[in-house]
Amino acid sequence: MISLGQRIRELRMSKHLTQIDLAKGLCTPSMISQIESDRARPSYKMLLSIAERLDTTVDKLVIDSDMSLDHQSAFKMARALMGAKQYDTAIPILQDLLAAKRTHVSEMDIQLELGECLLHTGEWKAAEKTLQAVAELVLLRQDKPKLTRKLKLLGDVESNRKRYALAAFHWQRALDHAEGMPEQDVYLKAEILHLLGSVYVKMGEAQEAQDFYKRAADLYEGVEGHNEIGNVYLGLSVSYQMQKDMAQSAEYAERAIGIFKGIDNQVMMLRNQVTCAVTYGESGRENEAESLLTDTIRQFANLGREEEQGIALVEYAKLMTQLERWPEAEEACLSAQNLLPELHIYQAWVNRLQAKIDLTRDEKKAAIRHFESAADAFLWHRELGAYGDTMYELSCVYRDADDILRAFELLEQVRSQTQGELYKRGLML
Repeated sequence: MISLGQRIRELRMSKHLTQIDLAKGLCTPSMISQIESDRARPSYKMLLSIAERLDTTVDKLVIDSDMSLDHQSAFKMARALMGAKQYDTAIPILQDLLAAKRTHVSEMDIQLELGECLLHTGEWKAAEKTLQAVAELVLLRQDKPKLTRKLKLLGDVESNRKRYALAAFHWQRALDHAEGMPEQDVYLKAEILHLLGSVYVKMGEAQEAQDFYKRAADLYEGVEGHNEIGNVYLGLSVSYQMQKDMAQSAEYAERAIGIFKGIDNQVMMLRNQVTCAVTYGESGRENEAESLLTDTIRQFANLGREEEQGIALVEYAKLMTQLERWPEAEEACLSAQNLLPELHIYQAWVNRLQAKIDLTRDEKKAAIRHFESAADAFLWHRELGAYGDTMYELSCVYRDADDILRAFELLEQVRSQTQGELYKRGLML
């Protein structure tokens, strides 16, 4: 067993860095000296910077420096990191727990959390393998809550692979088990209902989707939380762990988990409101849709959730386009464009909507440019339906300009691209 300071010193020397090199831009060389001699404890922020400079991670510094670290505290720390969306940092902690000969944490629980982390980092094959490994343990113990969660996560994997029918199959099984539990997990059930609603939308089953969304909305009423408090609790958990106070570390990790869970459920409720608003707009209830979207955009802004706010703004722009309220549609598009990540799927929708706005001003060149950008983005995201619809709208622009040959070429391109993509998915021989 070595101390944190000794671990930092060893890593620094292995990198051929002086204390001055390590301290540069972070603190004084004297502070590094005190940390390495265990006469001072770095803050969580400083520890992150030190770990980055030493080409390692905080969890490796902490765990490797104290092999007597309580397993339950480490597990709670991993879950708190997951709550903060720091899945990359949680993975090695969970893998170390699995590799340990004896722990005070169930292997089934560790595998479930690891499977979720791998899912969120895009390692879908590894996630599926890990979750399938849980199946035997779950069936042996007849643990319905764990079985429900395993099925929910398997559905998540298939959804990311765009195999929506399989995702719906897993999620429906998860919902059946959730509803059959004596003590129901309302939040898990609501999340599964929301997921089923989203997948039925993607499969074009609007009524089924609406039913699931409404059931989810009822369960999510009144949920609230604060992201900043959750991050504070997580920082406290790390600091107590560094001081070897495992009881306090575990307590604050549990508080962080609770806070982040509450925030996720509030965000899920608001996402559900967006989807319900879309359904209202498509069923002739435009006033209700507008009111719901306006309220949701405001709440996302208050939470500081820019990506979700951007998505809601795009849906609002779609509604304004449907109502032919073009200035409001364009304003919403511009706001969403600034909030969404550059490669986000909804940026494709921004371009598609902007193209329609361009056409109302008879700006055909601008419309063609926006349609082409939208089509390229939809194809990159493998959204074949939206890609095909966008290319059809673009072909109509050329058709109206009497360029029939170009319009035909675009439709032929859609056929070729769609066949190739379906072949990759194993849907065509």
